[in-house]
Amino acid sequence: MVYIHGGGFRVVSGSEGFFDGEALAKQGVIVVTFNYRLGAFGFFAHPELTRESDRHASGNYGLADQIAALRWVQKNIAAFGGDPKRITIFGQSAGADSVCYLLASPLTKGLYIHAIAESIVDCFVSPEEETRLPAAEQAGGKLLSDAKVSSLAELRAMSAADLLKVSGQTTFRPIIDGYILPASPYSIFFHGDENRVDLIAGSNRDEGTLLGGRFPGQASVFVEQMREKYGERADAFLKVFPANSDAQSKDSNYALWRDEVAVQARIATSQITSFGKVKAFRYYFSHKPPIPRGMFREQATHELGAFHSAELEYVFHNLDTRPYDWSDEDRRLADTMSAYWVNFAKSGNPNGSGLPYWPDTDARNDVLMEFGDKLQAHPGIDKAALDFLESSLAKQHVRE
Repeated sequence: MVYIHGGGFRVVSGSEGFFDGEALAKQGVIVVTFNYRLGAFGFFAHPELTRESDRHASGNYGLADQIAALRWVQKNIAAFGGDPKRITIFGQSAGADSVCYLLASPLTKGLYIHAIAESIVDCFVSPEEETRLPAAEQAGGKLLSDAKVSSLAELRAMSAADLLKVSGQTTFRPIIDGYILPASPYSIFFHGDENRVDLIAGSNRDEGTLLGGRFPGQASVFVEQMREKYGERADAFLKVFPANSDAQSKDSNYALWRDEVAVQARIATSQITSFGKVKAFRYYFSHKPPIPRGMFREQATHELGAFHSAELEYVFHNLDTRPYDWSDEDRRLADTMSAYWVNFAKSGNPNGSGLPYWPDTDARNDVLMEFGDKLQAHPGIDKAALDFLESSLAKQHVRE
């Protein structure tokens, strides 16, 4: 099981304590974590770099690191007792986006047989939100300007610390570079050109409480922003995410975060099962961890609930890496989720002895397993909202 950490492609590392794989390894798998280049070091594109490349591409060095890590694992894992033909990739947040990008990349074919994506945030987005090589190169030119240098040679002469200081507030992410990502991930999945493997994908009930959301504080501003974003479909949007008062728009803001992440999982699982004989399993994490007050700055203004990344300690069965008041219920949930993940890595199916049955999903049944106060399989959440978001995205790509 090869884990790809999150952190918005700019922070975190594979050595965080709650990514420790010991508890999973005790269930009969080998867990590998690794680091990849982040920020400007991982996703800086520039015309000079593109010209230097025999692939005529630049900007996806972080994804290249991930692919190199998978190749290393495939080549070397037998020396650690592993099976190079039975590799599962899994990741959360930017790591889940990475899983999605690796599924879309032709360079990863044959490097893994299963994939798990926990809270995909930005893999399937509108054409306007995607970054393609020319735009990324233009942004790269701004970095040179910010660094007050005029060439790559001068930029390379800077210390890493100075470059990090200059680029720290700039967003660098994977791009459609024509090589690692030859096209939009949405288009690749839509046409069935992704690496089709068994997949688990899901999201959390309160994704937006830590991510922050785009809530402006006033219903009128929220409505204005959404009318600008959705244009002629804005009235339909406001029917599923109403904003008739400031309080209602706040609720809709958090619902929008929840559903925008949930729809990514639904697209991934429905599309990957539309072509070829693979199975997909969808989940929804709604359990509220017992977080003491003051652990996160966001708690000063709102409850976190089942926040973005809250499932990780349960998946890795590493509850005691956090100073929370864990209950027997929490420990049972960690037993269950880690067992599902390990079973899936072993066989492509999360089900096993003593576990509640988790049915597979596709575009027709839209079923998921909820990890909440009860473990139960049921139809997907907030269908009207997810239908709207998915159809809106599809219409935008058709126009493109």
